[in-house]
Amino acid sequence: MLMDIEDISCNFKIDKSNESNKSNESNESNESNESNESNEELFHSYIDRSIETGDVKFIQFAIQEFTNKINISYINFANTILMQLIEEQILDMEL
Repeated sequence: MLMDIEDISCNFKIDKSNESNKSNESNESNESNESNESNEELFHSYIDRSIETGDVKFIQFAIQEFTNKINISYINFANTILMQLIEEQILDMEL
């Protein structure tokens, strides 16, 4: 049985009282994690755009731009999507 996103968000609570007690060191690491998250989110936006349009140039750009900035698993994921899009384009040409 699948849960709605609303059900999940209702069960998830954030304890912000601990956030004010963190040291400067942990805040610095959090800032670096946030910048990594934004790179990953931007990377995913390029993947989404390629999927929506069927144009592989967005994925190709994302792979080239983010190769040394994000975890290799994201690059592998993008390569898998890239191959699927190319396969779909080949199948469309055969029809």
